[in-house]
Amino acid sequence: MWLAMWLKGERHSIWDATKAALDKFAKASVVDFSTSLIHSHLAEIAFLALEEAQKNNLSKVELEEVEKYAKLAIKNLKKYAGVFSIGGPTLDRYKGQWEWYSNRSSTAYKFWRAAAAKADAFPMSYEEGRANLLLGQNLPANDPERKTHLQNAHAIFKASGYENWAAIASE
Repeated sequence: MWLAMWLKGERHSIWDATKAALDKFAKASVVDFSTSLIHSHLAEIAFLALEEAQKNNLSKVELEEVEKYAKLAIKNLKKYAGVFSIGGPTLDRYKGQWEWYSNRSSTAYKFWRAAAAKADAFPMSYEEGRANLLLGQNLPANDPERKTHLQNAHAIFKASGYENWAAIASE
């Protein structure tokens, strides 16, 4: 629900709630299987905030806060994936996004490839599609893998009923 509210533009209150939840999960010593979706959504909001911060040229202090919470989202996912291997594909996807943000594209590609492979093994179609989409969107335009990853993402999303993601993959 928070992710939907973020996407609708209700960013301020959602960002405050996301930060509070990330802080709370960071302090928690118990990891519960049912929190997988929560961790994923919190990370998604943190990385959307990071993307927006880059575009809007936030002050150094504001940008550092957003970066802190993106790293915290990864830390929380790492704790979850350490107990439940099903968190691995999501963790690798966000590690890749952090590497991409940090201008380490080759490391980002490695994480996204790992995320796609792990997601395929479970199977976790959403995660597999998202990892393929990130590869397809971010590999160099002349890389022949780019088109393959976009086609894979489109096919995965289409077969899984994620029409909105399938449309993004076919753009």
